[in-house]
Amino acid sequence: MGDDFSIVNSTQNMSYIILSMILPLLLAHVSSGVECEGKKLIRICLACSNKLSIIPKTYEDELLSKCLSVLCHQAEIRMPQISASGFFNIDYKMLGMIMGTVTSTMVILLQFMQSDRKVICEHLR
Repeated sequence: MGDDFSIVNSTQNMSYIILSMILPLLLAHVSSGVECEGKKLIRICLACSNKLSIIPKTYEDELLSKCLSVLCHQAEIRMPQISASGFFNIDYKMLGMIMGTVTSTMVILLQFMQSDRKVICEHLR
């Protein structure tokens, strides 16, 4: 019975560790996609602005030109990014920090698991 509990506990710990590695990777991927879409928006605005004539023929052309200019400027200033409450941006750069933390936590958990097995083995004797 003690071995069953130890196996279940070990499995839960390992699944937590694996999940702790996968979720930041997915979050960084999504954040990278958001930033990429922001850059794509700037390119689209500039391409549309270049298709307009230099001297607007109608009021709508002038208004469209101004709106595209403002949208492009705002997209450059406020590049869409996912951040952790403004402390740091979540992207692939932060993965090294998270992987280091998860790895050290995994080493500590493995040490505890080994010490638990020793205690259980001594208790069964």
